[in-house]
Amino acid sequence: MTTTQTNPQVQQWTNLAQQLRVDSIRATTAAGSGHPTSSMSAADLMAVLLTGYLHYDFDNPQNPNNDHLIFSKGHASPLLYSLYKAAGAITDEELHAAENNAPLEDFPEWQHDAMRIAKDIVETDHYLPLPDRFEIHEYQIMERFCLSVDDEDIRGDLCDAIRGRGAFRRFKDRVQAYGIAEAWYRYRDEALREIAMAWCEAHGIAFTET
Repeated sequence: MTTTQTNPQVQQWTNLAQQLRVDSIRATTAAGSGHPTSSMSAADLMAVLLTGYLHYDFDNPQNPNNDHLIFSKGHASPLLYSLYKAAGAITDEELHAAENNAPLEDFPEWQHDAMRIAKDIVETDHYLPLPDRFEIHEYQIMERFCLSVDDEDIRGDLCDAIRGRGAFRRFKDRVQAYGIAEAWYRYRDEALREIAMAWCEAHGIAFTET
């Protein structure tokens, strides 16, 4: 499905993503720093997440039943602020005031709850960065899988396939052709599971199978 179709849901996602991009640029421009491109590249994903999948009580950010939204890098933090603005949890004025540490007394009482939410977003450390693609090293996982294949001819062909540009595409084509795609997916999933377990252990978080 593409955004050129007339599906109302797709159009809603497209419009929201564009607004998230605009607000991300406005935020980084006003701050005179930041990485707006990181936010812009993830805007479509966040638009779909916000409208259909994220379970979050914006009036009660401390609710233990809230979903946890984790960004793998802080560069995309303007997108988080833009998301809160799109959800109506904070306004431009409240967000800018929180970033500038303006006192609550400068605002009418009816605005204080929203200001506290904005300050909670800016000041607290409720989120932990997940390993990014450079830390996960999926290429190394792919390489280890190639070396683990028993058949010498297939092993050699796979190792040759992952050299140079287009390695992932050639590798995918080869495992499909050799009928070992399912074995690869199991191997990759187990490797990612081990990475997740190590990350949880490093941060004192209990790992739970789903």
